[in-house]
Amino acid sequence: PFNPIIVKARVQTHARLKRQSDLLKELAYRDGLTGIPNRRRFEEWAEQELERCSRIGVAVTAIMIDIDHFKLYNDHYGHQQGDQCLINVARILNDVATEQGTGVIARYGGEEFVGLFRTQEESDAIQLADQLVKRVNAMCLPHAKSSTDPNVSISLGACLSGNPGLNNLHDLIKQADDQLYISKTTGRNRAHVTSIEVRGAS
Repeated sequence: PFNPIIVKARVQTHARLKRQSDLLKELAYRDGLTGIPNRRRFEEWAEQELERCSRIGVAVTAIMIDIDHFKLYNDHYGHQQGDQCLINVARILNDVATEQGTGVIARYGGEEFVGLFRTQEESDAIQLADQLVKRVNAMCLPHAKSSTDPNVSISLGACLSGNPGLNNLHDLIKQADDQLYISKTTGRNRAHVTSIEVRGAS
């Protein structure tokens, strides 16, 4: 027989279990320190985003970011301050991503961050990259041991792909990482952006 009290209790139990499940999933996708998406979440989202952009014919820009001289920062200020530095930089990067509304920034590991954004022209990618570098610099977070800048800074590499449908995520990140290397070897506290033609068709 139908018992409203039992039905209501079962509905409440299932609703509570669903909320708990959603919370656990959300926690699994968030970086435990900075609170922004983690590498696992980024890679799952980015694969789907590349597929969407391919369908609608929108270009994308992959970004790799590294905090300049972060080991020296950690050694000088201590790991607790180092963690706070990561939190502050992540917040700034995430704020820019939220303002753009066309992509995601995630923590890739250690002091590295990764991003993927919808873009139209190389000039858009350059503007975005420069904005990220300048916004972190504008925090004016002292870095006494940096040979690059008296404040915490980042180096950034970006790769604009005009045809995301013919590029996989690994290729895009590799290209962006190559540009990051150029930024780091040519002075740091800067962005280096490139664009690629159709690649990776098989």
